[in-house]
Amino acid sequence: MTMLTLNADEHPLMKRFHKPGAEKRGVVVLPQSEHLDWLSCRNTEEARSFLRLLPADALHAEPYPLPPRKRTAAASDDSEQQSLL
Repeated sequence: MTMLTLNADEHPLMKRFHKPGAEKRGVVVLPQSEHLDWLSCRNTEEARSFLRLLPADALHAEPYPLPPRKRTAAASDDSEQQSLL
């Protein structure tokens, strides 16, 4: 299994998913209608023609909140000591 990525510095959506200063990358997604063509292509130029990012309007993104952080043993000990004071 392989996941091909391309530079996404100029992609309207994918450029937002990496920290500032880091290279922006986007995953190559082949539409189902191109699967057999990709698997059966026999030359480099034809293969390269499949390497493109989906347009932003074909993607959906929304913020996802981080799960609550679990307290570590050290943090629990510190709060217990503070409550004793």
